Amino acid sequence: MIDREDFIRAMGEPDAGFDAAVDAALSRIAKREERPAVKKKLTVTLIAAAAAVLLLTGAALAVGMNLFEYFGAQDARLREIAPEATLSTGSSGTVETEALGATECAFNCGYYDGESLILGYTLKNSVRCAPYAPTDAELAKMTPEDDCDGPILPPGLEEIEAGGAFVRGFDEAAAMGEPCGIAVYHIVAQDRTFAADGTELPLSAVTEDNLPDGTLLILQEYETPLPGAARDLDRLDVRIPLYAETLYWVFDGERLFSRTVRGDAPVGEIAATVPRTKSVRRTFSGEGTLGGVPVKVTAHASAVRADVQIVADGASIPSLDAGEALGYALILEDEAGRELRWSSLEEGPDRASADFNGTGFLPEALTLTVRRPDLDAGEAIPLKPVE
Repeated sequence: MIDREDFIRAMGEPDAGFDAAVDAALSRIAKREERPAVKKKLTVTLIAAAAAVLLLTGAALAVGMNLFEYFGAQDARLREIAPEATLSTGSSGTVETEALGATECAFNCGYYDGESLILGYTLKNSVRCAPYAPTDAELAKMTPEDDCDGPILPPGLEEIEAGGAFVRGFDEAAAMGEPCGIAVYHIVAQDRTFAADGTELPLSAVTEDNLPDGTLLILQEYETPLPGAARDLDRLDVRIPLYAETLYWVFDGERLFSRTVRGDAPVGEIAATVPRTKSVRRTFSGEGTLGGVPVKVTAHASAVRADVQIVADGASIPSLDAGEALGYALILEDEAGRELRWSSLEEGPDRASADFNGTGFLPEALTLTVRRPDLDAGEAIPLKPVE
């Protein structure tokens, strides 16, 4: 176990600023536990792990800790592949906007195995709030938000002291029926990503967090497999354009209005070269039944992703949509009992295709269990490697 002496030997005696950052980080963790949960609550073990990571945040990012390690405190898959999440080259610099001044942008890490891609980058001074009182002409351009309780704001704004004060002031004024308005200026960097030849790389998931100084940490995952032009390369060159965007929110005393304004041209971009890892993908196959119907199952799996195809030869199979009354749940486990998390599903009359997040380990064998929510037992289909 890492103790205080280990930290001091590695980082030096912490000063008052470092202690304040630690206190702020731990306070943020505590506040998140008090919020109505949208995400799964952290267990006690994960809280301790996250606290340990945050304790190092003020210095560790500066000396080389990548975002896979940071977010790996809550995601074992990221923690396991962190040593492979490197960059051959990565740009950093600043973009200047009138509303924000200098925004520091930098790639931090990347993972590319020929078919899957995960990128990590940071933005500092990327969001700011200001009071806003629209003219009649400006208000006429805004859209009423009749089905919205309040502003949908950029990540991190409420955790910045000044931003939080603006949000609370807006909420309190609106609750009292008083007209109020806010403008939120921010740099948008997660809309589109391109390979060197212009191929767009579609996003599948984004994970974000904020440091006490307002630095936004972003980890982006992309659809697997990547588009053909971005697959099976020795290295992948990527770039992300940066746009300046302003969100306007106004409460006129009765209704909430919003407007988003973004410049037509990027204000800058960040770029990186991500080397291909030594990780490999394996193919597995097996046969079994789904709702009594014989099926053949094929899976392609790596340390980070797995895709599964279920095919019934000339027969119809039950819907696997877990949202339906008689839908089925898919459970995919490796030889050690580690569960790969189900992420998406496509269905046809006689076939289905499902995607899973990996565990950080390359599977030696897989078992697909098809379980209906109203039954305890499931139909297990062993999947063996294809030589």
